[in-house]
Amino acid sequence: MNILSITLSTISIVLSILGIVVYQWVTIIPQLGYKPVYYIRQIRIAVGLISIAASIGALILFPNVYGWISVVLVLLLTPLSGATHATRFLVSLDHPKHGRAKDVALADAAAVMGVELNGQAHAWAVETLFPHHIANDEVGGVALSACW
Repeated sequence: MNILSITLSTISIVLSILGIVVYQWVTIIPQLGYKPVYYIRQIRIAVGLISIAASIGALILFPNVYGWISVVLVLLLTPLSGATHATRFLVSLDHPKHGRAKDVALADAAAVMGVELNGQAHAWAVETLFPHHIANDEVGGVALSACW
């Protein structure tokens, strides 16, 4: 076995594994927020393609059992990289439309979550927040996220 083959195969497997856990950085470094998670998708796809290309390239250049194992592992692991993407579970509602309380068709007993900032009040119906879990909005000139 060639050292280049082993190195390429190992790198491709490691990249595939990193692709699965890349979305979990939000739990490790919560100060960075959740918004960048939505941009990781493009990077994940590129890393997945590089992983597949590296493992197949190593197999073509130096055919061996380790190369075949590497290709199979990478092809199995790469699709899993999207399984933990936050957008699959938490699709935010960005800049929701607003209306005056008397003009909105909600039952009198409808549950809402609201806030008042700088003399401006907003409320979000829980039935709207429930499927999204997050509403990115602006109230009184202050950007905020309402989370259910």
